Amino acid sequence: MKRFSYSKLSEEDEAVLSSDSPVKDDEYNKGYREWRLSENNPFVFSGNRFRKLHTYVDGIGLCENTSEKREKTALKNMCVLITIIAVMYALAENVFILPVIMLMKLFGIEISYSFHENMAYGNQYAVLLVFIIEGILKLLLPVLIARKALKMPAKTAYPVRMGSKWAFFAAVSSVLIGFAIMSFLRVYLPTNIFTANNTALIYKLSLNMDVGCAVIFLIFELIVLPVLMELLFHGALFQALRQFGVSFAVLVTAVLSAAVMHNPFSAGTVLITSVIAGYGIWQSGSVFTGIIVHIIGRAMSFALYSSKDLPDINGIPAEIIFMLLVFAAGLLGWLLLSGFGSKVLSMKDYGTFLSMRTKLKILFTGPVVAVLILYAILVCIEIFV
Repeated sequence: MKRFSYSKLSEEDEAVLSSDSPVKDDEYNKGYREWRLSENNPFVFSGNRFRKLHTYVDGIGLCENTSEKREKTALKNMCVLITIIAVMYALAENVFILPVIMLMKLFGIEISYSFHENMAYGNQYAVLLVFIIEGILKLLLPVLIARKALKMPAKTAYPVRMGSKWAFFAAVSSVLIGFAIMSFLRVYLPTNIFTANNTALIYKLSLNMDVGCAVIFLIFELIVLPVLMELLFHGALFQALRQFGVSFAVLVTAVLSAAVMHNPFSAGTVLITSVIAGYGIWQSGSVFTGIIVHIIGRAMSFALYSSKDLPDINGIPAEIIFMLLVFAAGLLGWLLLSGFGSKVLSMKDYGTFLSMRTKLKILFTGPVVAVLILYAILVCIEIFV
């Protein structure tokens, strides 16, 4: 990577320094750089380090516009966008699905919806249709909103080229180890806060469906939903946030993905999976890494719950054996990777002018707080209603 003297950085050089990625190709880096330098884009910032800039504001006059102020403005605008996305997710899950339910009932279809469980009951085909429509509404609509607002080219928002295969396998091994550890905590902690409680519902509903319906149901739950979730949280949103620092982007997307679930029983698992997916995407260069990590996480949760119905093996519960095998597979993956002498890419946050503390303060003192309160209320409903 070309090194610049921070005291002499031009605006374009600043964008080059903070936009280039060691694992993404030149086409991606050029697209990201052009996006950051695009005029009238309220979600980007670039500036000259240690150099004050001045901008004429109509009705006010000549105003000092330091690099820190420009980054703060861009981050505040990102917080507004995050709020809109999170609210849209909640509306799709709790409001937009109601007309679909009412229309089905109008035609005499047996269907009911539990907002406490976020699950439909009744005719199996109606349940499947509601499940698919709800998933598309709450994930695809926010994806489209993010794309339209950020105006980021598709190849930049969703990079697919794998720049580091080692990082991909490291992320897969990590999610296996992380899942096994969280599952052990689930077994031995009475609070049961580390397991996704909707896994049991999905499992039980699939058992009551015919084969064809159950297959479609599980494909959507275990494959399609993870793809949509990664496109939302680790697509354009993650790529836009990484200009404020990769670690910050990983943290924000992980907290957001856990918050929108408004489910205290799944928060730990979702948070760990999202962190691994975020770092995996940055280190490998491909959103495909996050998709695979997410699919593995969901599939293992489903398999773990399914193992409850299996008989004990030499007096050891099948779910314990399953967790041990998953942990061993993840550990073996890391040992094999270490044997090849590969290393994880360093997480260097180029081009950010604000400290992590300042960025977190902006994040949690703006409109995002209203979203967190909203989802906290939904969590209380989840627990007490």
